[in-house]
Amino acid sequence: MKFVPAGTDGVLFSVWDVRVKDFQAFVDATGYNATAGVYSMQSGGWKKIGDTWKSPGCWETENDPVVGVRGDDAVAFCHWLTKKERAEGKLAANQEFRVPTNAEWNNAVGSTRYPWGDEWPPPAGAGNYAGNEARDNDWIRSYTTIAGYDDGYPRTSPVGSFKPNAYGLYDMGGNIWQWCLENSKYTTLRGAAWSKSTKEDLASSRSSLLTISRTATDIGFRVVLVVSPQLASTPAPANPGAANAFGTFAPTPTPSPTPEEHTAPTVKLTEDQARAVVLIKGDNAEGTGFLVKTPDGPMVVTNIHVISNNPNLQITTNTGMPITILSYKGATDRDMVMIAIKDGDFKYLDLATDISGTVQPGDEVVTPGNSEGGEVMLNTDGKVLGIGPDRVEFDNPIYHGNSGGPVFHVKSGKVIGVVTEAM
Repeated sequence: MKFVPAGTDGVLFSVWDVRVKDFQAFVDATGYNATAGVYSMQSGGWKKIGDTWKSPGCWETENDPVVGVRGDDAVAFCHWLTKKERAEGKLAANQEFRVPTNAEWNNAVGSTRYPWGDEWPPPAGAGNYAGNEARDNDWIRSYTTIAGYDDGYPRTSPVGSFKPNAYGLYDMGGNIWQWCLENSKYTTLRGAAWSKSTKEDLASSRSSLLTISRTATDIGFRVVLVVSPQLASTPAPANPGAANAFGTFAPTPTPSPTPEEHTAPTVKLTEDQARAVVLIKGDNAEGTGFLVKTPDGPMVVTNIHVISNNPNLQITTNTGMPITILSYKGATDRDMVMIAIKDGDFKYLDLATDISGTVQPGDEVVTPGNSEGGEVMLNTDGKVLGIGPDRVEFDNPIYHGNSGGPVFHVKSGKVIGVVTEAM
C-alpha cells in the first residue's frame, strides 16, 4: 500500500482502496470474521443472498477493492495495521492508520464538479461507473446507466485500472463507495461506485449517510496514515482509551455534550401510530407508506416513484396483514400518490393542516421506514432544518426503502410530510 500527501497536513492517503489481498492478510493474522449481513444487487433489488467479502461475485480478484465490509470492519483493519507496524518499528507510537474524515476526503478529491473534471457525461476512461457493461442478469431494472459509456467492468475493477487524480489517487470516483466515518453510529459514503450513473451520484460533493453496521457489494474503504498528529485533527473517542470510529487509540477526554447536540427522541410513535405505517413491495422496488382516513375513505400515502414500473405490488401492515388495493390518484409535481384501499381493522395517522403555524426549525421528527427493503420498520430521528412552500428539510438518516414514509412531528403527534428525497 503506497501513501502520498493529498491536501491535508500531517495525513497521507493510500493511492488506492484496500484490496482483497490486503484484507485477507488481516483476516489470516487475526481470525477476524467479517462475513455477516452483506447486501448484493439482484434484479429485484438489494438482497442478502449469502455473499461475503470473500465471495461477493464472480468478478473479484485479489487486486480488486474489498467490498462487503462494514465501517467497524474497516476500523478493525486499521487498528490491526497500526499495531503491526508499530511493533515492527515502522510507525512511531503516536502515528496511526485510520479511515479518512469527510474533510480529508474533500481535500483529496479535488475542486472540480466531478472527479474527472467539470464536463458531463464522463469522458471515456473516467472511472468504473454504471455504463452499458453493467446491465447483466442481476442489474436492477429500474436503475439507469450512462448512455454511451462503457468502462469494461460490470462490477468492481482492479485498483489502478483508471487514471489517478492530481494527487496520484486512484478511484476517488467510481469502483466502490468509500467509508468516511463520523461517529460510532453513522457513516458517510463517498466517491460513488460501479452501481451509480447519475450526475448527482457521480458529483465530487456527493455523500450518502449509512449506519456503521451496514454494507453491500459496492462499499469498501480507503486508509490514511497520520504521520504528524500535531497537524492532523482527529475526533475524540467515544470512551477514553477506546478506539473510536476512526480507529484513534490514545486516551482523550470525552467532550461534554452541548445543548444543541441531538439526543434520542423523547417521544416515540405509539403502538397504534406504528401500526399505521405499511410496507410496500413489488418486483423492482420496496418502499414505505402510511394509512390515513380521508372523506373518500381509507388511503395509503406513498411516493409515485415507489409504485411506478413496479409490477405485482403488495402492501402489508408491519404485522403482515395484507391490504387490498382499489385505485390510485397522484400528484406528479409532489411525487405523491394516494392509494384507495379496502377498509379493515387498521390504525391511521393524523395529518397536520397548518405546518407553518405548528412546526419550527429544530423541532424533533421521526421517520419510520422499510429500511433497505428488509421488511423491518426502523425509526430514525432528527430535527427539522427548514420549512419552505414546497418542502420540509430535516436531518434524519434515510435509507433505501424509506421512500414514501411519513415525517412524524413529535410535538404535535401529526404527519407533516412524506419522505421523498435524500441528499
